Amino acid sequence: MSSYTEIQLDELIKKTEKFNYLKFGIALFIALTTSHLFSDWIEWEIVTYKSEVAAKELEKKLKAEEALAEARMKKEAENLAARNAEIARQQEQYQAQQKRIAEENRIKSENAAEAQRKKAETCRFWIEEYNKSKLTGDMYHRNNACRDAGTPFN
Repeated sequence: MSSYTEIQLDELIKKTEKFNYLKFGIALFIALTTSHLFSDWIEWEIVTYKSEVAAKELEKKLKAEEALAEARMKKEAENLAARNAEIARQQEQYQAQQKRIAEENRIKSENAAEAQRKKAETCRFWIEEYNKSKLTGDMYHRNNACRDAGTPFN
């Protein structure tokens, strides 16, 4: 058996082992590099996620703006159609009014011509009556009728 105890052997092994700086350096390099790569990967994932969220929000915003613009254009088209319909209705009313006025003026003109013809006829009648009778009453009737007709009575 050996003359050393187990504890003594452990102490002897510890004393004889030299600290290996190369192994420690390589292990430290690998650990730091791995942690740095892992940190960069996490940062990349975060940036990617934020970019995707921002892109989705931007897409939603663009869709909302497009919908708003489409609704605005639709409303403007409806307003334009309503305005054009109102203008057309007003034009139709104006044309109908002009036709009524023209018809009224035609009727007035015909009535005025008929009245003037009757006045001239009355004037001629009283001229003939006065020429036949030479009465003062007939002369007054002739004067008034011819004055109304705008006809000379001499």
